[in-house]
Amino acid sequence: MSLPRKDREKRPPDYDRPIPLRPKMPFPLRLRQVLMILLQCTWGLPQTLIGLGIFLACRARGRNSFLMETAVCTEWGRNDGVSLGLFFFCPEHSGIHLHEYGHTFQSLMLGPLYLLFVSLPSLLWAGLPVFERRRRERQIPYSRLYCEAWADRLGSRFLYRPGRPLERAPRTRKTDSPQKK
Repeated sequence: MSLPRKDREKRPPDYDRPIPLRPKMPFPLRLRQVLMILLQCTWGLPQTLIGLGIFLACRARGRNSFLMETAVCTEWGRNDGVSLGLFFFCPEHSGIHLHEYGHTFQSLMLGPLYLLFVSLPSLLWAGLPVFERRRRERQIPYSRLYCEAWADRLGSRFLYRPGRPLERAPRTRKTDSPQKK
């Protein structure tokens, strides 16, 4: 039985379309998932093994974990975030998932050098009281450190969000002046 015309016009245009329970992942994204997991377990093996150990300890304590595209995110009881290869750990209900996801791309790019050039500077920047005090007194954002700003850019650039295009964000080109005729 069909609804009267006036009632049909009040409904949104996609009213009759079934609501998907989970957005379907495009094939290139599935391929990217497999390749990135394979790379993390080979090229990024040192940090992935450390991350696996922390992941298993968190799971033993009943912490929530989920797959965030190409990495496993675990919400742990601490107030900071850590990214180690295929695994990253964030405080519950925080806004740093995207940032920590960006660190997983750094791990892919740098491989075993990630621990030296990203993890160590990040750990010192976040944990040493002298840097905490300097950031607070001079109002320096946490993302001022090269590897933290880089992680922000990578996370927001490559995370697939359903309903948005899969392509990377376009690069903007700075022009000195408008073209003269």
